[in-house]
Amino acid sequence: MARTRLSMRKIREVLRLKASGLSYRAIARACLIGKETVREYLGRAAEAGLSWPLPEGLSEEELERRLFPNEPVSVRKESEPDWALVHRELRKKGVTRQLLWEEYRAAEVQGYRYSQYCERYRRWTKALTPVLRIAHKAGEKMFVDYAGMTVPYTERETGEAREAAVKVVEMLLARLRKRQFFSLEEINAALGPLVDALNDRVMEHLGKSRRRLYEELAKPHGNLRGPGYYS
Repeated sequence: MARTRLSMRKIREVLRLKASGLSYRAIARACLIGKETVREYLGRAAEAGLSWPLPEGLSEEELERRLFPNEPVSVRKESEPDWALVHRELRKKGVTRQLLWEEYRAAEVQGYRYSQYCERYRRWTKALTPVLRIAHKAGEKMFVDYAGMTVPYTERETGEAREAAVKVVEMLLARLRKRQFFSLEEINAALGPLVDALNDRVMEHLGKSRRRLYEELAKPHGNLRGPGYYS
């Protein structure tokens, strides 16, 4: 039986980690794949003249063609998400259905639309065994939450595991929950594009992005942050 190819997203991560200086063994551990698999895909990338960062605008299909020039490009079909995994991920701080759907579509370009994704998840949850819910009277008890999410990273020199407290919205940190970092610099580098994308995303209820609102309402008055603007 032919071995299943890695997703193009995971291959991109292998190339990124290699460019950051990690060994084959460390990359294999971070991506949950074999060391020989890492060696194979890095070899294919070298033969195709590809390295990190990949050329801007390189599509998943074109990347696959260049890595597998003598093999047919895999036909992408609508696949059913692992709803049990989705259910577990939603229990994590900052993780939303929108985020999980975006990650799903990044791996399955022809997958379900967001509305279909939510509806199928809703149907799946209906089959779950009901759990005991505890009712709380208002003011009867107080629940204390921790200050915020942290980002785990490993000191490259010592291998010591650390937690970085990052002042940024939780939905951005949730996007990094599957990444392995080896320094604060790597964390900041990963957060930068996410913050920019969040500021540039048009809010449906306002028809404008956070950046646009900042430039119109706050920047002219010398406010360096502005309403809902992240920097």
